[in-house]
Amino acid sequence: WPGRRGRRLPVLYQFRASVLVMPKSRLLRFVAYAAAGVLGAVCLIAVFVAIAARSDWGRSWVATAIEQAVSTPDEQRLGLGRIEGNLLGAFSIDEIILGDKDGDWLLIRSLAVSWSPAALLRGELDVLSLTAERVHVRRAPVTPPPAEDTAAAPLDLSLPIGISLDRVEVAAVDLEPAVLGERIELAVQGSAQVPLGSLIDLAFDIKERKAATKGVRLALRYDPSAETLKLDVAYDEAAGGLVSRLLKADGLSPVSLRVAGEGP
Repeated sequence: WPGRRGRRLPVLYQFRASVLVMPKSRLLRFVAYAAAGVLGAVCLIAVFVAIAARSDWGRSWVATAIEQAVSTPDEQRLGLGRIEGNLLGAFSIDEIILGDKDGDWLLIRSLAVSWSPAALLRGELDVLSLTAERVHVRRAPVTPPPAEDTAAAPLDLSLPIGISLDRVEVAAVDLEPAVLGERIELAVQGSAQVPLGSLIDLAFDIKERKAATKGVRLALRYDPSAETLKLDVAYDEAAGGLVSRLLKADGLSPVSLRVAGEGP
C-alpha cells in the first residue's frame, strides 16, 4: 500500500508454490485435534456397538439385517429366532429355519456360539465353540436351475478371511427319509482350521447316535502353496449298520474301512 512499503505485517499463512502452508505449531495443533476427534468417534462407535450387542433391540436389528441379506424372493428364506447373550462374545439362537419355494427344509435348535471379535483385526474369524442341540434336515433344498448362457466358472476355494473353528458339536442330526431313504440320527464332533494362505486342517467324527460303533473319522490336511493333500478316512460299523441298510444288504457282516494317502 502507499506509504507502508517498509512495514512488515504478521504472516499467518504463506503461499509457496501455490500450496497453502500453515505455521508448524498450528499444523501440529490441527493434527492433534483431528486425531483426538477420530479417536473419540471410534470410542463412541465402540461403546455403541458394545451396548447394542448386549441389548434386545441391537440383537433384533442384527437378526433382521441378516434375514434380509440372506433371503431372496421365491428362492430361499432365513428365519432367526430369539438371540440371547453378547453378540461380541458368547451368544445363542434358539431357532434357525431355512426354507425355499416348497417350504422349510432345515431346522436348527439351540445354536450356541463363542467367538473372539479381536481376531478380526488380524484377518481371522476365531470361533472358540459352535454347538447345536439338534439339526433337523427334512429334505434336500430346491436349487434354482443354472443359467443356460453362463459358462462354468473355475472352482475357487479362497476365502476373504481365515477361519478357525476350535470346537464343533451337534448333539443330534436328524435326517428324514426324503434325504437318504430312511430316518437317520447322527452325532457330529470336530474342528476346522482354514487360515489365509496356510495349511487347512479338518478333523470330524460322525456316528449314528444309537450305534455302538465309531462311525466315520475324517482327518484332512491341505497345503495350498504346495498343492498337496493328506487324507485319512476310517469307517467302522457293526452288522446291520448304516451302510448295509442303505445298500439293502441283509446279513452284511461288520464293516471296517480305511483310506489314507498323501500327494498332489
